[in-house]
Amino acid sequence: NDNIELAATLMIDPAEIRQAVGSDLGPGFVVARVKATNKTGEAMRIGPADFTVVSRKDGDRAEALAPGQLAGGSTLVVKRDRSGRDYAHQATQPGFTGIEGVSNGGKPQDDALLATLKAKEIPDQETKPNASLEGLVYFSLENPKMKSKDIALLYKGAGGRLTIEFK
Repeated sequence: NDNIELAATLMIDPAEIRQAVGSDLGPGFVVARVKATNKTGEAMRIGPADFTVVSRKDGDRAEALAPGQLAGGSTLVVKRDRSGRDYAHQATQPGFTGIEGVSNGGKPQDDALLATLKAKEIPDQETKPNASLEGLVYFSLENPKMKSKDIALLYKGAGGRLTIEFK
């Protein structure tokens, strides 16, 4: 649009993600390499929270994850209940189950991964007019058979709303 220009590359293959972040994140993660260019004459705030991925196959949505949600001293994994709504006792809303707390005691390799994820993440900051920000945005999508063409990246931020479709 007239306010922001976005370019993105989607990574769903674990080997490709490992090459981008330097470590294996495990199954169920999607990483987008995003370049956002401010096309306005004013400063504009851009950050990971402006992005969401949507599965065109099953409607699953995922907000951007902070690096601390993927690595560090402790993480919490929440998985969607795909077996049915009876388990969660909800009639009209999706259910969630499989809540698992993981504490690794701050192992050095996890601290190094956290530092790497933070360094490679698209920064949450104001951009100057005609300036660009570039970095990674991390998401969790559980469908193991997902292909790039099944995923859309949504941007909803100070620059308006945009949808990026992948091939």
